[in-house]
Amino acid sequence: MPKASGPGPPPPKAKAKTQVKWSERQKAQARVERLLSFSVVQQWRDSGESCSIDTVDWSAVDSVVHVGGGSGGVLLVRFATGRLLCVKPQRLEARGELFASFLADALGIPTARLRVLPMTEQIMSCLRNAKLEISDHQLHVEKKILADAKYLGLVEFVQGPIMEGEDFTKHFRGCSDDRLKRFWVGAGQLAAFDCLINNLDRLPLIWANDGNLKNLMVDFPEEGLRVIGIDQAVRGISDAGLAKYLGSLRDLLHALWDSEAGWESSSSFRRVHAAIEVNFQEEFQVHALGFKLGLQEAFRRIAWCWPSSFCNQVDESRSQVAAVFGCEPAELDLLHCLVRAAATTIAEEVQKLDMKAVPQPIIDIFRKLLPQGQFTPDQLASFLQELDPSLQTTPAKDFLNSFSSAGTIGTISCSEFLGNLFRMDQ
Repeated sequence: MPKASGPGPPPPKAKAKTQVKWSERQKAQARVERLLSFSVVQQWRDSGESCSIDTVDWSAVDSVVHVGGGSGGVLLVRFATGRLLCVKPQRLEARGELFASFLADALGIPTARLRVLPMTEQIMSCLRNAKLEISDHQLHVEKKILADAKYLGLVEFVQGPIMEGEDFTKHFRGCSDDRLKRFWVGAGQLAAFDCLINNLDRLPLIWANDGNLKNLMVDFPEEGLRVIGIDQAVRGISDAGLAKYLGSLRDLLHALWDSEAGWESSSSFRRVHAAIEVNFQEEFQVHALGFKLGLQEAFRRIAWCWPSSFCNQVDESRSQVAAVFGCEPAELDLLHCLVRAAATTIAEEVQKLDMKAVPQPIIDIFRKLLPQGQFTPDQLASFLQELDPSLQTTPAKDFLNSFSSAGTIGTISCSEFLGNLFRMDQ
């Protein structure tokens, strides 16, 4: 008789369904929302341009879309005219953001224009009643934008892309060296301004972080290419940390005025280079010389205007911010002290590094005649010809165009001109 078989092995346990963590679901949902928002922004951008932030007809609000970001994002508003405006609640760093906006305007640094005004029932109602371009954004609009917002920031809409992805890199694929250089000159000017205000949320130049390239945008007006900063803020530092910060700033300035090899081997350049490699691999590169020239140009501009005209502009900016937010100027002392200390450091170091051979009376005369610290090659060529009629205009222009600043931003820095002129005499 066949041997009775015992009970068979137990059936294999069914594999438990892989549970997706809540945080991962949230991240996936956020990615989908960003893609949807990006699609809407692309459509609107192709057919619209920025609304004036100075005169806004809120009754003409047509539709809105939420665009995600690190501090809750912004609301992109489209008016019946087709014009666009970014609306941002003013919360944690509102005072520092407005302070930075005033300082950027004073120095001529391209940033998206910002205006802050109190939130009113009329504005609240117009935004709530606007058509939601993405219906699921109702919660974002209520919780992230409108909830408890006492002040609203109106931010100029920049037509071009942020520094991220295909939408950005396609503008530089196969481009000329000059186009790439011009981009990095503009990025360098912004980075120098960031050092003045301790804005660590863009290019990781003197900060031990990854930076945030999305706070740098590029626009392409008829005249060519324009690099624009968004979401910058003055960030104060306590006394203990301020000395260390100013030391890092001095190290950067010395690296910039060393040889080119010294600049590219500096920790500041390597941090930015690494951030670009991580974000773009081989699709986009740093133009080392262009970046250096942009940094030098902006640092020279700050140094030339300090402590004369720019010192007053810093004090006035603090008063303006206090007036907008209804606070005492003393409440902004930490921000104010940071800017003054950084500007003083920049002015002292640039004069030692760039104009050490120039007699102070000569600097004082040029500061009086050219308070902005810049002039065009045509202006100086004409001036030189008046001094010496035998001097031909074309050779004079050729000489002046040899300056690095003339070839990248169209003007010549007084610091560079005087420094080179007196080095030639030695």
